[in-house]
Amino acid sequence: MKYIGLFLLILGLSTQSSQAQLKDKLNPHLGFSYEFVTIATKPVAGSEIIQTVRSFYTFNIGAYYSAFHKNDIVSVGFEPNVNVGFNIVNLGNKVALDYIIQTPVYLMGRLGAHATPYNEQRFGIGLGIGGVYSIFSQQVTLQNRNKAQFFNPAAMIEATIGMRSSSVTARAHFALADVESTLKNTAGSDGQFNFSNWGIGIIYAF
Repeated sequence: MKYIGLFLLILGLSTQSSQAQLKDKLNPHLGFSYEFVTIATKPVAGSEIIQTVRSFYTFNIGAYYSAFHKNDIVSVGFEPNVNVGFNIVNLGNKVALDYIIQTPVYLMGRLGAHATPYNEQRFGIGLGIGGVYSIFSQQVTLQNRNKAQFFNPAAMIEATIGMRSSSVTARAHFALADVESTLKNTAGSDGQFNFSNWGIGIIYAF
């Protein structure tokens, strides 16, 4: 029994230590973003490229993990996010729900505010590079719905205003390259298109 008790004590201390380390490095955040998805026909000799743009208001949840830092002023880390957005569309005698789900992930560098949970500077900047995986669905007509999934390599830039125990960040991200993927249609007229994504947002770290 004493060995079991010793094991549980060590396990408890280890868990508390891990939680403390995570708290020292993790900055969770919530926010909103305005996302734009561009769908373009593939280049064909003698034909004009046709583009359409879809926009979505999304809710953001994520966290920044500062893997390495110097005096809580500059840090390098990872930031996974999830964006979820819905649009209600009125198509005459039918109301449809468009949606988008995104999982942006960035390797980040931050200077100043928001560099670590303990940074107390007033202003900060951040740069990130990574990618955004997107799934969206949109009602086109009463009978037809478009769906697509695609992954864009992406870059992100942000500016932060720090407060006592939180910070507010304005950010923008954009695709570094278009990607080819299938646009599926309930009418059966699937096709290959080029996709890209960019967006702007506000997040609140606490």
